[in-house]
Formats: sequence, structure tokens, C-alpha cells
Amino acid sequence: MNCTSATKNSWALDICEKFCFFQFPTAFEFNTPFLIDLLDELYSCRFGTFLYNSEKQRLCDQRVKEKTVSLWSFVQANRRRYQNPLYNQGTQADVLLPSCSLRTIKLWTDYYLRFNPAVSSHERM
Repeated sequence: MNCTSATKNSWALDICEKFCFFQFPTAFEFNTPFLIDLLDELYSCRFGTFLYNSEKQRLCDQRVKEKTVSLWSFVQANRRRYQNPLYNQGTQADVLLPSCSLRTIKLWTDYYLRFNPAVSSHERM
């Protein structure tokens, strides 16, 4: 079992967080802790969801289903923890058009500085 596809996926999640979540806070059903936990589990290999490079490879190794749990089962069991209280399904357009201006790009401090004791939790928000 390996986690070689993790790097590709984490970059995409990072971009989603930076460009979309903060620009459209009511458009996403799930919150920042969901994305942070998703990234952490991507690298942990604790769940079978991110093992191997494709679903086909995961299906070839029957041990994955027998010995691991799906991350999505965990998320479903902890759904309340991950729900965005600002989410409003009806207030956004069908297509989100985030601004990609350099002025809107910010360091995702909730993720990258979460273990830095010099940065308080209110500075990360």
C-alpha cells in the first residue's frame, strides 16, 4: 500500500481553500476543519480512501476493504463537526467565479501555521 497520489490532491485542496472558501463563505456545506482533517488523513494513510493511485488499484487489493475504513464513513459519522454554519444553498450562483488577483491570495494560516505558538487562534481566522 502506498500514498503516492497524496501530493497531487493536497495542492488542489489548498487552492480550493484559498481561492473559493473565503471568497464564498456561504457556498460550501463543509467548513475549514473538514478540509484540514481531509488533508491530514490524505497523508496519514489511516483510511483506505487515499491508498494507491486509482480506484482500480484499490479494488485489486482486497485487503484495503478488509483492513481499512473509508474516510467518507468517518465524515458521515461526524457530519455536525464539519458542517459550515454559514452554508446557504440558495444564495449562490450556479457557477462560482473566484477572483484570482494576487490581492486575494492569502496564506492558509489555519493549516500552515496551526502548530506555531506565536500565532494565536484569532489571528488565523
